[in-house]
Amino acid sequence: MTCAIGWAIPSWNWKVPRHGNLAVLYKNSFVIPLKAGILLQKSIVLSFLRRQESGKEQHYNTMFCSEKKDPYKDRNIKTPYFYPEQTAIPNMTKPFKFKQFEIHQDRCAMKIGTDGVLLGAWTEIDNNTYNILDIGSGTGIIALMLAQRSAADNIEAIELDGDAFEQCTENFENSPWGDRLFCFHAGFDEFVDEYTEVEPDESELYDLIVSNPPFYKEDVTSGDSARDAARQNTSLPFDELVEGVSKLLTKEGSFSTIIPFKEESRFIALAAQNGLHPSRITRVKGTQTADTKRSLLQFSFIEHEIDENELIIEAERHQYTNDYTALTQAFYLNM
Repeated sequence: MTCAIGWAIPSWNWKVPRHGNLAVLYKNSFVIPLKAGILLQKSIVLSFLRRQESGKEQHYNTMFCSEKKDPYKDRNIKTPYFYPEQTAIPNMTKPFKFKQFEIHQDRCAMKIGTDGVLLGAWTEIDNNTYNILDIGSGTGIIALMLAQRSAADNIEAIELDGDAFEQCTENFENSPWGDRLFCFHAGFDEFVDEYTEVEPDESELYDLIVSNPPFYKEDVTSGDSARDAARQNTSLPFDELVEGVSKLLTKEGSFSTIIPFKEESRFIALAAQNGLHPSRITRVKGTQTADTKRSLLQFSFIEHEIDENELIIEAERHQYTNDYTALTQAFYLNM
């Protein structure tokens, strides 16, 4: 496929950071017209400044040439435990406010939920983590939480859906860590292909990769095609996810994810086929008497003794356990 664009943004801070043909621009760029009819044979990511009606400059990143619909949105599936601060799902036109940042999500098919918050808070980050990748960023919640928790210089995200991508980028730019956060408008398969077209150096790989992937196998229908695509396992199969991660991760890096508990054994087996071994497993229950619903998993290429435990979210309805409070209190306003 080819496509034409009419603008490029050259700048003193133009760079191609570890992504082959994925060209990236940052703030303080300026815009000049290109001759009409220039064709691009490969996906190229450009960022540009768009002045809103308020006059405030916002930083946007756009990949031209993509016709696919989003299979990689924020994968949080609604449960009764989504909003510790509220008894009802909030008005999505208003931002969801955390202690150090806020999330606008009215243009994202999948909203903020417990799965994403758990993964962002639970993932272990060591002091040597410099490059982080969030696969299927959606609203950007996980990447933002990792930015708050770490000193990583470079936190990148991938999001294919156009609306979610733009809103994720806005959320990044409006955060205190906008200079460390960047979102690519791309699908994971395309991203991996571009990234590995020429074998990357170890220094070009990621120290930490996170993903809250889609996991529904059933042909569920909500009436919202974008949301249905975001929920379906077929849009980002576990085997494709794990194989791609194994190509992008440093030798001493780690990969963190959250999946249904019933898929845990199969996922661990798929990871093993790609040389990844679990180092941490936390199984999540809504209440003490409820069934286990989720598994938080962290992998690396190095075999470790597995640290296994259980997390219970509520002691009673709207009374959160000490463990859950300790895990999320740096983020939720009323924790």
